[in-house]
Amino acid sequence: MKYLPLALTLVATSVAVANASTDVATKSANIAALSAINADQYSSCSMSSKEVYVQPAEGLPVARQLESMSSPYGWTGGISSMDVSKNVLKTAGTVSKVIQEPFSSDWGTLAIPVCHDFYTPSNQNGGVISISNGTNTVNIGGISYLGGYHTVNGQGWRYISAQTLIDNGFQDGDQVTVKIKNSAAAPYSSYTGWGKLLKQAQGVPTLVLTFDDGGLGTWNQLEYSQQKGIKGTIFYPWLYEGRSNKLSVAQLKDLKDAGWDIELNGTGDDVSITSLESTDAAVAQLVEGREWLAENGLNDNARFFAYPNGRYDRYSSPITKTGVTGAIGSAVLQLKNVTGVTVGMLAEGRTFPKGTRVIEVDAENKTVTLDNASLETGRGGETYDKPNSYITFYDDSHEFFTGNLQRKLKAAGFKVGRTTRPNTMYSRYCVGDYGLVAPARGSSISSGDDPVARVESWIADPQKAGTTTLIYFHDVTGSQDGINTSVDTYHMWLDKLAEARDEGKIQILTMSEWWERDCSGK
Repeated sequence: MKYLPLALTLVATSVAVANASTDVATKSANIAALSAINADQYSSCSMSSKEVYVQPAEGLPVARQLESMSSPYGWTGGISSMDVSKNVLKTAGTVSKVIQEPFSSDWGTLAIPVCHDFYTPSNQNGGVISISNGTNTVNIGGISYLGGYHTVNGQGWRYISAQTLIDNGFQDGDQVTVKIKNSAAAPYSSYTGWGKLLKQAQGVPTLVLTFDDGGLGTWNQLEYSQQKGIKGTIFYPWLYEGRSNKLSVAQLKDLKDAGWDIELNGTGDDVSITSLESTDAAVAQLVEGREWLAENGLNDNARFFAYPNGRYDRYSSPITKTGVTGAIGSAVLQLKNVTGVTVGMLAEGRTFPKGTRVIEVDAENKTVTLDNASLETGRGGETYDKPNSYITFYDDSHEFFTGNLQRKLKAAGFKVGRTTRPNTMYSRYCVGDYGLVAPARGSSISSGDDPVARVESWIADPQKAGTTTLIYFHDVTGSQDGINTSVDTYHMWLDKLAEARDEGKIQILTMSEWWERDCSGK
């Protein structure tokens, strides 16, 4: 299942300010074009029955609706901030709804699709969805924040297992309440949309073993991995071909013939993708690598890659100013100080239209002038008699500003870009655009780490809610663990993984196998 990318934004009437630079005006127009969306499309975060209730992967129950979340009845709290008919919380505030069905351990995994008005890199505190039994409250989500780092285009799934709720004091028969909260702090007063709250929506607990940098260890240990019936995925830096300590084309073909998946390193020579001169150059490199794999008979449809060093965007830290004053209808704001604020920055505040930018900074008088005036009516339809007192400024001028690269990668046909951000993924209904910044867990062992505990955590992690965890390795070599994995530890890990698989606790798939199972046709 893949639901539509959203920019959940009402387009407010903007008041042009004279002498705005062409560059600033052009950027603002581009953002307005991306953000403008008819309000009727908010509900695209909801899913039709045929998309949700399709026959799942073997061994999984058919998901059921626990709560539609779109009924206008039963909501309490800041309901003036809601547009229930479109499943949207439009501004700061909290709303709650009692779930009609009492809690049951048979609920399995609860899952809810979330759409968030997200285009800035720091929206980590954009709000939460939580569930409470009156005594204990637990956030729903592998990442609790609606604007979490692996949300691209403002969409993603939030999920929690019934077992996790039991572990937090929930009991069968408890009356439970779902709470949706948007932060009151700029720039987090954005829209949150949601779909049906599902039960029995668990996926298949899955591990995908991935190997970076093209080291020889996977080939050297191929016989042992075959004995265990375990296959992996190679993310290969194709410009390393011919190096004595890297896999050759012939060795890659041996791995391919053994069922391994040969995919791409993010760059041909393993330099950080964000160090390239442009996003276009980054995409061109990956397209070149895809052609190289095809020409060498290794993969005719490479769609997955790993970001070298895990880096997928670049931006300067946002600057939030408090104690801001001004007047409705004015584009001039008085600040306590203008340190760090420069012409061209995005200015994010609840009383300003999306895409508002700084066009003048007066350091002497500590004022900034924006290309839009403060509005009396906020984005959620609320009325103000003065601008909000905190404004966050962003410099989005960097070529690799959040989302720029991922939009182009998607257009070029790439589906998953593996980062090194530690987490698991809910993928029963595929992963949407956030697959382009997919989280993963690492294999590096530091002093004091327990290799046995590490592999046991890998096995346990996806079983909690039926998720998929990508594991990343570097090389398998020598007798000491570190950034590389020793041969003995690798063998021990494969032994334990094979045992867990044979006991039915997890599946171990390649990237292509996982994609075909959960995302076929996407």
